[in-house]
Amino acid sequence: MFSFTLSSAASACLLVLPWPLLITGVISGLGVANRYPRLIKRATTASAAFALLCAVLAISTYSMGLSGSLPWISRSLPWGLGAFEIRVAVNPLSLAMAFLVAFVGFAVVSFSVRYLAGDPGEGQFMRFMSLTLGFFFTMVVVDNLWAFLLSWVAKGICLHRLLVFYPDRPKARLAARKKFFLHRLSDAALLMAFLILARTLHTDRFSGLGAALSGLTTLSFPLWGAAGLLILAVVLKSAQFPLQGWLIQVMEAPTPVSALMHAGLIYSGTFLFLRTSPLLSLATGFRDLLIVNALTTIVVAALAMMIASDIKGALAWSTSAQMGFMLLECGLGLYSVAVMHIIAHSLYKAHAFLSSGSVVEPFRGPELTLSPMLGGSPGRIFLALGTGIALTLLSGGLLGSDLLHDPALLLLGAILSVALARLLLSGLSARGRSGFPLLLPTAALVALVSLATFALHRLFEFFLGGVLFSAPLPETPLQIAILSGVAIVFLGLLWIEETLPLFGDRPFWKKVYVHVGAGLYSDILLDRLLEPRRAWVGPETPDGRRYLSAHNETTRSREVIP
Repeated sequence: MFSFTLSSAASACLLVLPWPLLITGVISGLGVANRYPRLIKRATTASAAFALLCAVLAISTYSMGLSGSLPWISRSLPWGLGAFEIRVAVNPLSLAMAFLVAFVGFAVVSFSVRYLAGDPGEGQFMRFMSLTLGFFFTMVVVDNLWAFLLSWVAKGICLHRLLVFYPDRPKARLAARKKFFLHRLSDAALLMAFLILARTLHTDRFSGLGAALSGLTTLSFPLWGAAGLLILAVVLKSAQFPLQGWLIQVMEAPTPVSALMHAGLIYSGTFLFLRTSPLLSLATGFRDLLIVNALTTIVVAALAMMIASDIKGALAWSTSAQMGFMLLECGLGLYSVAVMHIIAHSLYKAHAFLSSGSVVEPFRGPELTLSPMLGGSPGRIFLALGTGIALTLLSGGLLGSDLLHDPALLLLGAILSVALARLLLSGLSARGRSGFPLLLPTAALVALVSLATFALHRLFEFFLGGVLFSAPLPETPLQIAILSGVAIVFLGLLWIEETLPLFGDRPFWKKVYVHVGAGLYSDILLDRLLEPRRAWVGPETPDGRRYLSAHNETTRSREVIP
């Protein structure tokens, strides 16, 4: 049993962090959730606030050196699998993720109180929100493989109940069914991978992987298989091509669920990669496959996002593309950059979803107009791209990032240059309310963004360097070709986005819109597998009609021509 000492104060804070949420979820399941909804809402809100307070205290005590870690429960397992332990990992990665989840979780719970006020099922909603957040916290902070697996599975099961909170929405049921199927495959892959790791490396902790693999340059066949299973679990959890359809359709769930999914739970796969990075860093072939798949996801999702006609759909495609970008960073070995990306994207996405109802407000302001000063679009593109490259090299040099001697970091600089060029193009082609071009203010903002990106990269590298070691890809012809292909794809996406308005009304591109908007029909086979052939006939609507099957609804939405 756990005995508290002052030296383990940070560990104790992380240990008790999820307890109130889990206790609230369990107690509310004893028939009191819908009988006393106000009490459950208050308990859930207080539990989320307690988690946020514990995360802050854990960071504070860790900064004072009180970072010892002691097990609370430890039970030996048979067959050489080690032990099941409730032991937290006290390191910058677990602290950063715990604080992020606590902050976003508290915001989502507070929003849910207002969003579901008066709903007959608000008590049950808060019950599963508490359990989902509680198990997610446990997954983030534990160091033991088996405790992580238990939390991983339990979190997914509780989330499923949130996704089908409105069972009369066919598309929501189909999305939840697809997610449930894919995530159970992910659970099975993770279980087999952990079995192999525990038996082969004789460790049951993530913190023990580095020491167990020290000195190895190649993986044995069992470890190679474990790495492949881990990559499969990561991809299935991260809504990657061609299995990203459930993430797009999950928009049918209540907005707080969408926010929690896209700003927190979706990072489970990336977090698993980071925790097992000592092993996956040695699996170069699987990293190559991950990079190619992530790049494919980025292309499909970015194109679909450009033509999405609804706000939440565009946000969903954006999340799929950003998840591809995070896994691309992991495949390149830029782990501290991936953590920085997770935090920035989580905060942005939570705000975007929770404020999606007021998204029309910006359109009430003055409309920006195109500027005829610089002629055709190609000239603007080359000017913006050249400026972005110069700013990237200058910012990297000022902050000590050696871009020219690190291929992965150079590629990241190229991607940043494309992003900066996109910002500059908005200033090159727009005028403000007074009629003056926005070039100078935009250029100042771009320079600030460039400097801030490299400054944050150095900061995260400093704090996470002891936990997440950089693992650059070997400089072989294959890897160089892959990196070059990534750079070309991002340049192509910039060109498409800027020139699409010039030829988008042609018949050929209108046909392309339909196929791209449906995600190239990548998950239609999964739709047919999980949706019964016979059209489901649901309860009658107030006007006497009946609900269509989820498959018919999905098919109908795909036949819309812009």
